[in-house]
Amino acid sequence: MGESRSAVERHLAECPECRDSLGKTAGSPSRTPNTIGAVLARGTAIGRYLVLERLGAGGMGVVYAAYDPGLDRSVALKLVLEKTTATEGTAMHERLLREGQAIAQLSHPNVVAVHDTGTFEGQVFIAMELLGGGSLRSWLQPPRAWREILDMFVAVGQGLAAAHRAGIIHRDFKPENVLLGKDGRPRVTDFGLARAARPLAAPHSIAPASSPLRPVDRLTAPGEVMGTLAYMAPEQLQGLESDERTDQYAFCVALWESLYRTSPYAPAPGAPPAEWRLLEPAKDTKVPSWLRRALQRGLHVEPADRHPSMDELLAALGVDAGHKLRQRVSLVGGVAALLAAATWGTVAFQRSLQLCSGAPAEVAEQWNPERQQELHKAFLATGRADAEDGWGFTRDGFGAWFQSWAAMRQEACEATRKRGVQSDEMLDRRMACLDRRMSEARALVALLARADPEDVGKAAQAVQALSPIRDCADLELLRTASVRPSPVDRPQVEQTMASLDRARALFGTGRYKEGLATASSALETAGGTGYRPAMAEAGLLVGRLQEHLGDIKAAEPTLFKALSDAEASGRDDLVALALSDLVRVLGLRQARFVEAHAWADLAEAVIARVGEREVLRAELLRSLGQTLRAEQQVPAAVEHLRRSLALWQKIDPDGLETAEALQILAITLRLDGKLQEALAAFQGALALREKKVGPDSDLAATSRNGIGLILLALGRFDEALMVFRQSLATMERTLGPKHLHVANGLNNIGVVFYEQGRFGEALPYFERALAIREAAVGSDSPKLADSCVDVAQVLLELGETDRARTRLEQARAILEKLPTDHPSRAGFWLGLGRLRMEERAPEKALEPLEQSLKACEGKNGFAIDTVRAPAQFLLAKALWLANRDRRLALELATLARETYGRAGRERFRRSLLEVGNWLSIHALEAKSQAVRKQR
Repeated sequence: MGESRSAVERHLAECPECRDSLGKTAGSPSRTPNTIGAVLARGTAIGRYLVLERLGAGGMGVVYAAYDPGLDRSVALKLVLEKTTATEGTAMHERLLREGQAIAQLSHPNVVAVHDTGTFEGQVFIAMELLGGGSLRSWLQPPRAWREILDMFVAVGQGLAAAHRAGIIHRDFKPENVLLGKDGRPRVTDFGLARAARPLAAPHSIAPASSPLRPVDRLTAPGEVMGTLAYMAPEQLQGLESDERTDQYAFCVALWESLYRTSPYAPAPGAPPAEWRLLEPAKDTKVPSWLRRALQRGLHVEPADRHPSMDELLAALGVDAGHKLRQRVSLVGGVAALLAAATWGTVAFQRSLQLCSGAPAEVAEQWNPERQQELHKAFLATGRADAEDGWGFTRDGFGAWFQSWAAMRQEACEATRKRGVQSDEMLDRRMACLDRRMSEARALVALLARADPEDVGKAAQAVQALSPIRDCADLELLRTASVRPSPVDRPQVEQTMASLDRARALFGTGRYKEGLATASSALETAGGTGYRPAMAEAGLLVGRLQEHLGDIKAAEPTLFKALSDAEASGRDDLVALALSDLVRVLGLRQARFVEAHAWADLAEAVIARVGEREVLRAELLRSLGQTLRAEQQVPAAVEHLRRSLALWQKIDPDGLETAEALQILAITLRLDGKLQEALAAFQGALALREKKVGPDSDLAATSRNGIGLILLALGRFDEALMVFRQSLATMERTLGPKHLHVANGLNNIGVVFYEQGRFGEALPYFERALAIREAAVGSDSPKLADSCVDVAQVLLELGETDRARTRLEQARAILEKLPTDHPSRAGFWLGLGRLRMEERAPEKALEPLEQSLKACEGKNGFAIDTVRAPAQFLLAKALWLANRDRRLALELATLARETYGRAGRERFRRSLLEVGNWLSIHALEAKSQAVRKQR
């Protein structure tokens, strides 16, 4: 603005006439030529505005850049061109007045803003915001990607939709009537042919007292055809009634032309609209078919067959072939257009809803184009191969979350302010709940703005794990919300909650140690206030982080304290969650089943007391199911987990909690021998996880790994190998070749080759997995011991006993430091027994093989059977060769055959054949020896 003002000041210093004109502006009409068809001189005063330069002219008027000295700003002045007849001049006068009236009722970032209106030498002028980015037509001249074009048009469509909501039909929409600011934001303009879809409300913000804008309902005579031919809907061409679907048609024509570089219709000369033929796009177009279908509906000859509204069309333009409804979040499209509305001016709702229109502004503070760009750059800066894809899923997840938040906030407000069905107190409670949710989202956005490589892999998952907004509509739950802290304690409580929000963000991105430190600090701060609700929330989070870090002994007392604080607060929802966590920590993690079931009974009573909250019930059933599985009550575990899954599918059928429920059920079904059901459950979990967080995510890799294990158990080795290799390639690309998850993927491929008897191919995978684990977890990890045993088993099959012995001794050194009942001991004793057999020392093999079977006692399931079966068979052979109890040897071999069959008849076909042959030969030999003894 400084340059414009300086230019005006220089001109005034050199021009006495202009100085005189400016001095008279406030009190008398300007003395300028009667004709404005000619270019007005620089400095000409029109009302209080001084002309700077002519910008252009259209069919209805000429536009000048002008200076407003009163407000020190540049504006665009539009004046009606002089007509040759009085009738034409009057009609144009009225239409331009109507344009000012129409736009005056809107305040939207994608509609040009009107500042003022008045007359000059008998001509109407309108003062509007001055835009310097050219027209949409100019913007479309260089080739652009279809997504970029769609983003721009969605933003434009938001402006048209806002006009329609205010009851205004444009009737002359075309790319020339969309102007861009220097910021790239489009504004719909030239409402000169607009009419009101219903009687217009009196303008309330722009009309000066000297020139009030009169409401005008309809100034176009019935049957009069107005508009631009190429964009006119059939009903408009025929002089029939126009409505918002008429604008929709013009919008779709413009978007079709922009995408396909051709007109959508090829009407024969003089043919009625019913005979128009819609053209098919070129076959090599990159524009997706879902977008073409959305436009084809908007281009229907019959208005009734088009989208019901611009909002419906815009929703259809968000439909992606890979997602049923995916709102695209960008500078000018989808959610960002709504957010930009809060940055550049709030969305114009009807007057009755204006009190409830603040959600976009609140959202925009946290999620605006600048913040999105900041996060995008942070993702790319990590150098991860999947950074762009990770950003896409994170962006879409945030976009959907913020949309839901804004919708919930508006609904909560309208329930009290508009519909009168909700008390002010409940509105306050709902708003407080939404404020907490927003604080949590704010913390995650801030964390991801400084994302590291690990964050990128977990970001989309963390967004999906944000506390659900649906709780802020649970009126019964909100009625039991805690009393507020005292004014003295409130600052510390707010500090606690902010720290907890950051801790949750750290938890969601897998940074458990940082999250624990932050949450522990928050718990200490809350303890200082004695405010039990905050202490309960903090304690629950600390306990869960301790559990994730494997510190079960610390998690147990933390959760009991959180339970106590929740009970003292009267927060039954937190009581139920604490009890569910304790069931899992006591039962699944520590095998203290009697205690776990006792606390589960109490949790049942609490849930019944709060009115059967589905989420609380689903959480408890999941913890109970996992505990029953650890208790070897697998069928009962399956039943509980099925019920938990059914509830999650009801709560959020496409959510990650549902995917997790499917994953846990699949693992349990596998242990129950129901492999086909397990495969279907793993596949269901994979589909949801790929949809929500992407095919390259850790969660998707985990589900894919489960599918591979089921295929392996079914003996479908080639399919299992393909799945495991796909998973490994993803992990190596996204996490790097030395990540611990890569070791697991390598190990799985080694197992496939081992089961096929391809020992030479298996060895490199097992050895590489061992090297990664040794570097990642140190020399004392049970995982490293398992890798040592795996390598030793393969080396023994290859006859390399010395190398095998070295690896087994390495495993022994690790296991001696672990509890005697550690599950890894069974595999080690099996490996040592096999070594003794390879050394042709069956007598020395007896003890380690017996120890292996002893370590398997009391344990059931697929995993333990893969150790128990070979231990039974090897002990049978050792007893036979050592000339010990041969009857027992035959019994053990028979048991081995049963165990292999239970573990997977197809997978262990080779082992079953070996056991069967051994039994046939040695049973016959035993029978022959018995006959000889009888003689």
